[in-house]
Amino acid sequence: MNEKLLISQDLSCVGQVSLSVALPILGACGYQPDVLPTTILSTHTGGFGNNTFLNLNREIEKIITHWQEENITFENLYLGYLGKEAIDFWVEHISKFKKVS
Repeated sequence: MNEKLLISQDLSCVGQVSLSVALPILGACGYQPDVLPTTILSTHTGGFGNNTFLNLNREIEKIITHWQEENITFENLYLGYLGKEAIDFWVEHISKFKKVS
């Protein structure tokens, strides 16, 4: 397969969830996964108390603009946990990722 796949979701530093799990699984399925993290959490949200939360939404548009300048494209898009701001971003910008034949 080896199709390029963009994974966009949170990254939990501790806990077997989110981007840390999706990346190797989708790679093992034959995709060439690249990432666009939406947030960085110190731990996942279940059972660890008050985790830290770094919102990366201000960087997402800058990253995508850079990719467009470099003509970086993806055949597939995997959206995981996003949070409200990242959902709003994707609703507004998902058409930029539509593959045109």
